[in-house]
Amino acid sequence: MWRMPAKVSNLGWRLVFASDLRYIFPTAESITPFVEYPDKSPSRQACAEIAQRLKCYVAVGYPAPSLTPQESKEQAGTDASDPAGETKKSEGVARNNAIVVDPSGQIIHEYTKTNMFETDLPWAQPGNGFTTFTTSLKTLGTVSLAICMDLNPHPPNVWSSAEGPYELADYCIERNVQTLILLCAWLDSGASPEDTQFDAQTISYWIARLRPLWHLGSDKYTVIICNRTGTERGSKFAGSSTVLRSQTDKHLPKILTVMGREEEAVRVVDISE
Repeated sequence: MWRMPAKVSNLGWRLVFASDLRYIFPTAESITPFVEYPDKSPSRQACAEIAQRLKCYVAVGYPAPSLTPQESKEQAGTDASDPAGETKKSEGVARNNAIVVDPSGQIIHEYTKTNMFETDLPWAQPGNGFTTFTTSLKTLGTVSLAICMDLNPHPPNVWSSAEGPYELADYCIERNVQTLILLCAWLDSGASPEDTQFDAQTISYWIARLRPLWHLGSDKYTVIICNRTGTERGSKFAGSSTVLRSQTDKHLPKILTVMGREEEAVRVVDISE
């Protein structure tokens, strides 16, 4: 379950979010005790309390129960775009899920991770594709929420910087998304020296995978990447949470902020300018 320190007060925040599922579950048996059902979900309850206390939107990832084929179809709706180009089968004991809660404490959006990482495969039911939602915040515009591996090429696709494919970036352009939120548990690249404050290679890869957003020469796109830090079951995470903004007539984004590799903190970023 995700918690916000009780002493944190409203500093004029409009959107608060945490990283991906945040823990490694190697088997279906290991995650089953932590699956959160809608009527008694600690994460949903915590999000609602924080949203109401701070009068803002809150987004967080958590393990949700798998869906029946009919429930999966209903959740997909008409907006979902399946990067793999096929309807997913109803498999897995749980979903790598994320919700967005509004200032009144109501859930306004729910998304299930579509592209599975190797540690998801033993237990996770894939989602139906990318989706969008809107809020009352004009600064955000149309928003898309994705989870970690969704940024990577979707099998069987093989990616190159010249040819793509750029599934998530292309979706954002097609659906006129202005704000992309990525909740991540991205592994450390291992390429940057240990004393480097942030994982430069990982950040460079994130930027490369979103290349179409930067190459349009528009300043309309904001990308918010919240990544976990620390080490678990021998896996080290990259941290380095980043906020990016596309720039007019430039093919690289402006980096609005970067957090440290091992930094665990609340970072406030103004994306309205």
